[in-house]
Amino acid sequence: MAEHEEVAVGVADEAGVVEIGEEEAAAAVVPLDDKGTEGAEGEKSVEAVETIDLGEEGAGGAPPPRADSSAAPPWQPDEEVTECNRCRSAFGLLTRRHHCRACGLIFCNACCNEQRLLPPAYKVPGLQRVCIGCAETNQYWPLRTASATTSKGRVEYVGLGSGERVVVALPGTSGTCNQALLFVRMLWQGDNGDVVPSGGDAAQAAADGGISCGPFRIIAVSRPGYGDTPLESGPSFEEQVELVHALLETLEISSRLTLVGFGTGAAVAVHFAAAYPDRVDALALLSPIAKEFWPGQARGQPKEKAGVGLVPSLFTSSLQGISKWGARSAPSTAMCHLFSHTSVWEEDMQFMRAYDVEHCPIKSWLFHAFLLSIMTDSGSKAGIDNDHKQLAELAALPFDKVQARTLVVAGKDDAIVDASHAEHAAEQIEGATLDVRELTDHSLVLGKFGAEVQEELGRFITE
Repeated sequence: MAEHEEVAVGVADEAGVVEIGEEEAAAAVVPLDDKGTEGAEGEKSVEAVETIDLGEEGAGGAPPPRADSSAAPPWQPDEEVTECNRCRSAFGLLTRRHHCRACGLIFCNACCNEQRLLPPAYKVPGLQRVCIGCAETNQYWPLRTASATTSKGRVEYVGLGSGERVVVALPGTSGTCNQALLFVRMLWQGDNGDVVPSGGDAAQAAADGGISCGPFRIIAVSRPGYGDTPLESGPSFEEQVELVHALLETLEISSRLTLVGFGTGAAVAVHFAAAYPDRVDALALLSPIAKEFWPGQARGQPKEKAGVGLVPSLFTSSLQGISKWGARSAPSTAMCHLFSHTSVWEEDMQFMRAYDVEHCPIKSWLFHAFLLSIMTDSGSKAGIDNDHKQLAELAALPFDKVQARTLVVAGKDDAIVDASHAEHAAEQIEGATLDVRELTDHSLVLGKFGAEVQEELGRFITE
């Protein structure tokens, strides 16, 4: 079952996706580990898509979402199962058993070939094999997306919760809507990294993405050129504002908003807050691009020698497979590699931060989720190229027209977007609060004070 849900119905990391070096590229892609097993324009509409009926447990279906995510489930013994728990195919020489890491039941390969990050408490980092039923519950990362047809074009998004307080999250360069969710995870994840399943019926679960967000409703958007949002939906930042506004209209959301923008998405958020001041109550700018920008700027590279960032080498599925496997098999090495791009830290500090992240279940989960969020497929190259073009031609942002209360957060050790961008934004927006954190890289969530940053953002949103 595809994890993208079609609905006929509004941002990810700046100059760069993590680059894979030659040594990693020389490695082979390792298959899923199964240790322990045997084997139309102007149109506005909302239309639910039919999904597979999983049936009742024990009748060809999958179990309901687990209420307890404090530990990994026990595995169903091989000797107790002679056929797939979903499709009822008999196991044999050609049809092997595979355990779902989320529910512990046994399935055939066709019914257990999804990959998700499991809750931190499971202590199994990296992408893990899960069954179609568990993937469809939308309890595991990355979350299922939807697409919308608005008056301004097609948009991919994730909608969670059904509360009255609306939060719109906009990712930066190279990220889709799932990346944006990482920065508001305190609204849909518990302290231990689990989620609260929707308490309603099937219709309610479909409406809120299967996840309860308390008083909040979260709309995370893939900007044009990323995911299933075509570049034609709005290349310029001003056009992206109108696309987000059109999505909100299509979803019949008329209440005031909290806007959260990361990196390039922060520039779009500023434009939105300026264009629709009566719609925006609060504005959070994270690692924002707030003035003239080019790849390499934070490291002192002159504009005339600016490159194209750290993007091209991840545009093959094999290299992405290597990176995903490496993050699971050698997480410290993968973390140091990520930090070499997102921070100005020397190798010893990279190692210290990697050690801290690897040994903290929540931070380890965030690392894998963040890495996945910036490993775009070749379909996102249009978005990355467009972002570079828009940023190279960036005019002064309309800070003077922002009326919402504003929080600006940046890492002092950010090697992608210099903290001077955050300082500039805070100076230009009346009454803005500025927080530049020590020992914090571009991701914000993986630095020494990542938990404090998330707590601060949570307090700001919930005020």
